[in-house]
Amino acid sequence: MCIISLILYTHLSLLVLIIFGPLDCRSPPRYIFTMKTILIGCGTRPDVLKLAPVWAELRLNPRFTTKIWWSGQGKDIFPVEHQYMVDNSSKIAWSSLNEGIADTIKGFDDAIYLYEPDLVVTHGDDATAYACTLAAFNRSIPVAHVEAGLRTYRDTPHPEEAYRRSIALMASMHFAPDTIARLNLIQEYIPHDRIFITGNTINDVMRAWAPAFNGNLDILVTLHRRENTGRHIASALNTLGLWAIKHNITVIKHPNWQDQYDLSKLINFIDPVPHDELLNLMSLNDFVVTDSGGLQEECAFLGCPCIVYREETERTALLNSGAIILAPPSDPDSLDDALRILLRRQYAYGNGTAGLQIARLIEKRLGTCANVAGVEAIGGDSADLPG
Repeated sequence: MCIISLILYTHLSLLVLIIFGPLDCRSPPRYIFTMKTILIGCGTRPDVLKLAPVWAELRLNPRFTTKIWWSGQGKDIFPVEHQYMVDNSSKIAWSSLNEGIADTIKGFDDAIYLYEPDLVVTHGDDATAYACTLAAFNRSIPVAHVEAGLRTYRDTPHPEEAYRRSIALMASMHFAPDTIARLNLIQEYIPHDRIFITGNTINDVMRAWAPAFNGNLDILVTLHRRENTGRHIASALNTLGLWAIKHNITVIKHPNWQDQYDLSKLINFIDPVPHDELLNLMSLNDFVVTDSGGLQEECAFLGCPCIVYREETERTALLNSGAIILAPPSDPDSLDDALRILLRRQYAYGNGTAGLQIARLIEKRLGTCANVAGVEAIGGDSADLPG
């Protein structure tokens, strides 16, 4: 009987080895994942708007149970409970800041007791964010702070400036919207490996509001001055051809073009148009590139960013105000540099993927995945710009 049992045990062991491979007692098997609970604390309209992209990404992850707790600080956002499936709403009166903060700490502490979160997510610098962060910090629960690092280093805005600086001392993950916010946190001695540049989640909201927007820009170009005819226009068209790989470039051909330029098939070349149609085109495009004097003035009136492809401009008032950027043709890189400057102005807070980046970084922090491709700690803008 003992021999038969030994044979059966040996065969069973071999079967397990074939199916699952050798067992490593030093670490759990790769196919075992632990569910994690994330608790989001919000209270005002900006909280709800800017945390919505993060919530949307987190709830898609089957390894997360994501709960939303609302403090009721923003009295005008009741429909939010239905739109974003708030799991727990408080009945806090918010008759004063002190009472509201005290009741929020108690209410959020009850939510922590109920859900037992592995991570708390807060946003911004309002009283709810401060109170929720403090409640989690006192329970030794890590806090991920969205829109971290914004500073005035003054007494105003009061009391938000004090709240956000206090939150930075308690948070474990800091999602900064830009490089300046990151530097603010660094000079406050926040460890580098806890800071991540993700852009601002409001850009995610704007992309959802305008679904047709895909990050491609519309750029209108008109070049005609005699001093640019020839190699300078050829250089500009070469640069624009590279930008046309990703963006929509429309170039208005001019009768002065007596040279046969190498016209990129990616660029949309059109014949000259009447003035009223030209103004309409300018208003529909994101940027204008021109060497015209009059178009500089018209762009300024329309509020359309303008790159002036000339060595100098006599419209110094526009140059000094920042309405136009000068791109000297003698520098073959000047046009590309100017376009990148305008692009960074357009996407100062990222390209609308902050929610996804934050969700991936949280996943990496909580150890539910081995590696997160494309998302790294600081050392550069993780919110890459298009172009």
